[in-house]
Amino acid sequence: MSVLMMMVMAVVSETNCVVKFVTLPNFLSAFKYEVKKSANLPIWLLFGFVAANLTYAAGETHRWYLAKFENYPANRHAIFPYVY
Repeated sequence: MSVLMMMVMAVVSETNCVVKFVTLPNFLSAFKYEVKKSANLPIWLLFGFVAANLTYAAGETHRWYLAKFENYPANRHAIFPYVY
C-alpha cells in the first residue's frame, strides 16, 4: 500500500471529521475511491486524469467560496488537508 493511499484513507476514514479541514470532502472521497481501484497502467492514467480534474475543480470552487462568503473559514483547504 502506497504512502499516498494510506494518507488519503486515514483522512477520509469515518472516525475523522474531514469536513472541518476541506471545502469539498466529496472530492476527497472520490480521490480515495480512485486510489483504491488502481491496478494497472490504463487505470493509473485514468486515475491521473481524475486526480488532476478533481484537484483543479476543488481549487476553483474553494477560491469561489472564499470570494463569495465573507465569513468562510480561511483555515480550510481545497481538497487535501494541510496541503492544498
